[in-house]
Parts: sequence; structure tokens; C-alpha cells
Amino acid sequence: MTTLMLNFIAIDLTSWLVDGPLLARGSANSATPQIAAAAELPRLLPPTTLNLGFLISLTLVIAYGGWSRFSPGGFESRLVGLNPRFSRAVGIELPRVVLGAMIASGVVGGLAGGIHTLGLVHRFVAGFSPGYGFTGVAIALLARNSAVGVAVAAVLFGGLSSAGANIQLFSNVPIEIVEILQGAVMIFAVAQLSFGRARLRAET
Repeated sequence: MTTLMLNFIAIDLTSWLVDGPLLARGSANSATPQIAAAAELPRLLPPTTLNLGFLISLTLVIAYGGWSRFSPGGFESRLVGLNPRFSRAVGIELPRVVLGAMIASGVVGGLAGGIHTLGLVHRFVAGFSPGYGFTGVAIALLARNSAVGVAVAAVLFGGLSSAGANIQLFSNVPIEIVEILQGAVMIFAVAQLSFGRARLRAET
């Protein structure tokens, strides 16, 4: 809960910076100046917005798959997530594993924000995220620690978001229906995860 509330501190701090010392001169919006063209991520399929960030993200997913499946750290992380009490009993230091996972998640989240800035908008805009972090949590829950699951769930949620905007433009279906679908998927994913953990504790 504490780390979740720290998100609001970070959001307010960056909003102050972009509305104050980092605000683009002559701009009425809360945005920094455009980055240099040399700093932009190259596009893979012009004129689409697909850029090098896609390959970076794919590389991260593959690296995560190898780490979680074949490294001792990945095994400890999965074990702590499945059964913290058993992990503590076999000698795994829970604070170390949890802190390491938090730091790695923060690094990946920062890299994702950098890809968004350098590859799409080419500047920092206050409030640019409509909830990407919470979508990432839903994707992680749905993926069940699987790298393939992360890729599939990310494409699923991305497709829902993109389709929602198009549906609203060309039909009378409200865009909120997409958010309802995403929420329903997350609820079922959490319910299944909780049931699986309860069954695992009962068996151990």
C-alpha cells in the first residue's frame, strides 16, 4: 500500500516539474520541449508508429523468460510468489527477493516510459498515462509468470484498447465497454490465482 501511494508523489512531482522549470517555452500544455531528432527511436515500418521500442520490449520478454526459467533468482522469485511461508521455511530471504523484484520492476517501468517518450510523443507530457501501470499488473496476473503469457496478454490488452477507440468512432458502442472487459479479465485472473494459492497451501 505504501509503495502504491508513492505513485501519487511521483506523479505530482513530475507534474510540478513539467509545469514549471521544464515547461516548453510558449506552450500552453504541460509538456517539455521536443527532444532532438537524433534521440528519437527509429521507426521500423514507416509511416506507422512501430519503432525500435517494440524490439526492445520483445528482447526484455525473452530475457525475462530465460531468467525466470533457468536462473536461481528466477526460481526463488516464482517460489516466493507461490508460497511465501514455504519459501521462508527453506531459507529464502523474502525481503531480498521482494526488494529485488520491486527494483527490477521499476527499471522496466522506467524503460517503458522512456520508449513511449522517445518513440511516440518525443517529449514528456504530464498525465500521459491513462493507467498503463495498472494494465501491466493485469497483464502480469493473466500471464502467470510466463514470458509467452506476458506477450499474449499484452497484445490482447493492446488490441482491446485500440479496438475500443475505433469502435467508439464508427459505432454507438461506448469505449467504457473495453474497460469493463479488461476489468472482468483481471477479476477472473485474480480469482483463479487466489484459488490456486489456497489449494497449494492446503496441499502443503
